[in-house]
Amino acid sequence: MSIKLIASDLDGTIIDEYNKIASKNTDAIKQIKDKNIGFAISTGKIYSSVKNVCENFNASYGIFGNGIQVIDFKTGKEIYCSSLDKKEYEYLDITSSNTSKGNALNLLREYLRLSQDEVMAIGDNINDKDMLQNAGIGVAVANASEQLKQIASYITTSPVEDGGFAEAITKYLGEE
Repeated sequence: MSIKLIASDLDGTIIDEYNKIASKNTDAIKQIKDKNIGFAISTGKIYSSVKNVCENFNASYGIFGNGIQVIDFKTGKEIYCSSLDKKEYEYLDITSSNTSKGNALNLLREYLRLSQDEVMAIGDNINDKDMLQNAGIGVAVANASEQLKQIASYITTSPVEDGGFAEAITKYLGEE
């Protein structure tokens, strides 16, 4: 099966600790769009804090607050929103036990009528674990936590600052 949706964490996966994006990663995002593959940003942050990033990356979908909200940017439709108040999440940094990036990815996958094998997920931290497990291909960037590397289908040789995200895209989508 071919990949039809790529979900990626932001911080530590596409954007480094200094809030910089390797040009290779920017090029890889463009490649995803050029191949008409859905691109979902999946982050622990709430939507309002990363709205500009989503727009700059021309993301198709967004998973926010570790799964408390899922948005289809192509239609503007909110696919899912937890009953947990977003301000409560922002200040207390909590999520209910049934919200996670993985559960949100499953909701998005079902909304798009895709099989698990048509989804690739990329991350660096433990909050990305179930997202990688719920994708056909789960990629950990080189700077990822050891726990995430243990469950990943593939671990990049490059960390975030050297384009680890781009390495994964090239491996599974091929060269431009």
